[in-house]
Amino acid sequence: MNLKSLLVFFCAIGLFNTSFGQTTENPKVEEQSADYVKIKRVELTEQYTIVYLQFTEHGSSAEPALPRGFKLPPDFKLPPNMGKSSSQIWLDPETRLYKPGEINTKFKLIRAENIPTSDRRTVSKGEKVDFVAYFERLTPGIETFDFYEGRSKQGQQSWNFYGVSVKNPPKKPIKALSKAPVKPKAPIQKPEPPKKEDVIISKTPEPAEEEEMAVIKGTVYDAKTKQPVSAQITYLENGDSLQYRSTSGTYRIGLDSKGKYNFRIGAKGYYGSNLEIAPSDSSGKKNFYEGSVPYAAGQR
Repeated sequence: MNLKSLLVFFCAIGLFNTSFGQTTENPKVEEQSADYVKIKRVELTEQYTIVYLQFTEHGSSAEPALPRGFKLPPDFKLPPNMGKSSSQIWLDPETRLYKPGEINTKFKLIRAENIPTSDRRTVSKGEKVDFVAYFERLTPGIETFDFYEGRSKQGQQSWNFYGVSVKNPPKKPIKALSKAPVKPKAPIQKPEPPKKEDVIISKTPEPAEEEEMAVIKGTVYDAKTKQPVSAQITYLENGDSLQYRSTSGTYRIGLDSKGKYNFRIGAKGYYGSNLEIAPSDSSGKKNFYEGSVPYAAGQR
């Protein structure tokens, strides 16, 4: 009697855990646009994809640089605002999760906690901010996604994470334990034609078109050794000069699918290279991928 009860109890636990999704601690991220923001955990529930993040404000030194061997008097006090640094953070309400390579498979931001989405929050040097973003539930079976906040603008750095790996196995079909008795079908009755005053004609408004995004990715490498090179990519968008830095040599950048870009690739000790990109010329594909970018041969 005790053994039977114990087995039933364990079965109940197994069914409970399966129905409430998965949790991934410190998920693997292939590439990200800012190293001072990290994803700590991703939790998948029946309703949401919950992303836990942490922002760290590095700032600058709070004390002035002094000549070697020089010391300030014990009673010396810094001016009130000297050495202090701060920045403002927020989460773009248009942030989406995407299935890599499928621009139409996206999951909207529902809400955010401990970070604003309509105004700004000021943070000071050394401060850490833990915040949470709730998205629509990832379709079971999607175990890699892109966290895309938007394209960086002048004076504003977007937080984009590419290739985030999580536990999200596909659903298994549920086998029926027993067949329910078949109810006799009711005789089909022909509906009466609606009266003229009962007919209502309505028109469903067409959804507004969303801005399409193209993605360019690849690798910057030495033309002779074929080894990846730490590089900086500079380009113009809507009159703003934007920069993308990659310590690993790999890059992944979101672009306007209708735009035309001229990329300038530079690295310390190398000649620069230029690359022209027009996502709309990529055979009509919604996603546009560019292969590895070779560097000019030889070092300076």
